[in-house]
Parts: sequence; structure tokens; C-alpha cells
Amino acid sequence: MRYVTAVSLTVRDASACADFLCEALGYQREQQDDGQGIWLNNGCTPLRLSEGEGAACLQVCCSDVGKDAAVLMQHPAITSHDDITQSGALVVQRLHSRFGLDLQCYRILNEDEMDVLPPLPANLPWDEQCDLQVRRILRIVPVDFRQKARQRVTERAEYLTLAAGDITVSQAHAVQALRDVTLDFQQQALTDALRAEGIDDA
Repeated sequence: MRYVTAVSLTVRDASACADFLCEALGYQREQQDDGQGIWLNNGCTPLRLSEGEGAACLQVCCSDVGKDAAVLMQHPAITSHDDITQSGALVVQRLHSRFGLDLQCYRILNEDEMDVLPPLPANLPWDEQCDLQVRRILRIVPVDFRQKARQRVTERAEYLTLAAGDITVSQAHAVQALRDVTLDFQQQALTDALRAEGIDDA
């Protein structure tokens, strides 16, 4: 069996860098004395720091790149930073430290932040307007659960379509599918979303 136990980084001042990572990113020093450097752990990504010349970078997942990077920039170990950039859904800001260790603060934007409506995982033809309405209505579902909701609604709508002897998903089948898979506490929100789309089935 082979598995990774830690990431090894070479920095200019291992001890000072370890202090910075403990203060700024929640790492803790581990009591390991193997003569190979300083061991750190945050419960997720173990690190081993050793001294020397090199270029190292840690990726730091952020809830808000600008705000989180601004907090890190207050630490005296951070000497400079790049501008925030965005490429597709990826937002990045790189911070440079005096140890030769960069922090790449990043966030992957979700579909609402990108203002996109991902396609339904359809196997049958859908009425074009109906397809767009369902994708908009599904925004009532929290984004973390939306892909599963898209799958469930699509499967249910296509089942109802085939059971009726049709081959194209209609608004009636899509609305029934939405009703069938929506949890009880969200039924009123669904009714409101349907009415916002000009659909009043209640």
C-alpha cells in the first residue's frame, strides 16, 4: 500500500514560517524529532517544513477571497500580494511571504454567483420554455442540493411523460414532477415560484 503522509515544503526560515502558519492558518506543531524538519498539522493537510531556497505555495480555500486575503495581509509575514483575478468560476489572489512561501487564496463560485442555469440531465426532449422554467424554479433549492434536485425532477418528469405515452416533456408533466419531489415545507415556495413563471396550478 502506498499513501501520502505529508506535504514537504522548503522555506527560508522554517521556524518562523511554522509560527506564521500556526498563527494565521490554524496549524499546530507536532512533536516529531526525526531531524528532517518541522512537522505541522491542521487535521487535514500535514506539512513538513525544512530550510533552504525554494518556491512553495499553499492553496487556501476561502469563503470570501477579498475579505479572507485582507485578514491574512495584516500579518507581518505577508510582504506583498497580487491583484484578485477570476478565470471562469475560479477567483484567486496570491499572497507572498518573507519565507518564500506563497498563499493562493481561492474560491470556486457557485452557479448562482456565476448567474448560470445548468442544463437538466435530460434523456427525453423537453419543451424549450418548460425546460427553462424548471431550471429557474429549481433556484428555490439551496445550491448545495440543487444538482440532486435537478436529477430527481428530470427523472420524475420523464417517467410521467413516458407513462402518459408521450415523448416530449410538457409543462404539465414538469410541474407535476416538481410537486412530487418537493419537500412539504417547500411547497409554498414552489407555488410562489410557479406563479412567478406565470404558472398557476394551485
